[in-house]
Amino acid sequence: MSALLARWRAALGGTQSRLALQCVVSLAIACAVMWLLPFPKPYWLALTALIVTANSSGETAQKSLERIVGTVLGLIAGTLFWLATSAVPVLALAGLLGCVFAIYYERTARYRTMLFWITALLSLLFHLADAPRAFYVARLADTLIGAAIAVVVTMLLLPVRTGDAVRAQIVALLEDAARQLGDTAALLEAPGPHARPFRAAAAASLAETIAGLSPAEGIEALLLRHKLAEVRRRVIAAGRIGRCLLYIDQLVPLLPGVAAGVPAALRAAGAAVAGAAEAVRSGSAPRPSASGDALARAQAAATEAYRAGHIAIDQFEAALRLDEALAVLAAAAVQVAATAPATASPRAGKPALAGRA
Repeated sequence: MSALLARWRAALGGTQSRLALQCVVSLAIACAVMWLLPFPKPYWLALTALIVTANSSGETAQKSLERIVGTVLGLIAGTLFWLATSAVPVLALAGLLGCVFAIYYERTARYRTMLFWITALLSLLFHLADAPRAFYVARLADTLIGAAIAVVVTMLLLPVRTGDAVRAQIVALLEDAARQLGDTAALLEAPGPHARPFRAAAAASLAETIAGLSPAEGIEALLLRHKLAEVRRRVIAAGRIGRCLLYIDQLVPLLPGVAAGVPAALRAAGAAVAGAAEAVRSGSAPRPSASGDALARAQAAATEAYRAGHIAIDQFEAALRLDEALAVLAAAAVQVAATAPATASPRAGKPALAGRA
């Protein structure tokens, strides 16, 4: 029986099935509350519970908070605008058109900004339709109750911490960076001209994902009394890794290859980054980067090759810039690993959870 329960939980632990089950339970609870509370528009409650349910507790809490803030401010702004312009229908119509324009203009902005303009538009429409005050109270109550249902369900039913998703993204970023450095070293050791590998964009995308998860992790860290400063340092360091890889990717066509010891420097930095990834995966403290000696030797080799006339001035400068970028990248990898969230479940090392609109 215990083995059957373990298999059942493992099956439900998948990203899609777990999220689907959380949405079903949230909707069931929301429907029960809808029947118990005589709100004018009870479907808002169920829609809120479904919309804010995300892949982790922190993401759900963040989305719920942004929906509440956007709804409250939108209702207030719409009401105040109506009180100021109700005597002039043209101004009220201009406010409606302005809200519609802002909704589409800010469609890529933060969730609370989008909700603000949508709620302001609905508030103006309610006033134009001479809706009773119960509509405004119901809109706010539905948002609060629906968000609370979603947060409680994601915290109690097969919960996943946002920190676990961040750890998985950190491991993916560091492993991808280590692979790219190794592949670049192999490319430079091959004969002939060296083309750009065009893989750095993937690492930059992973760094952006970590930055995107940071607000949700910030809420979770605040609840767990963790230091928010670590979240900010990690986001900065992850972005630095992405930028360094993009810079190295652009330097590849100019690099001199074996003559200046460049592949050795790349492999040393890749080993340091891979060690940081392993530290995150195992939950241990990362070791300080040991790539400094290899980078110093690479700089000395580049200088000697330039003085001997084996490489041109542009290749020499590219090799020195590469060494600087590798030093920054290795230090950033250690910082990202040192600020990784603590392990909370055995799923922390699995691939990161996919985002949900």
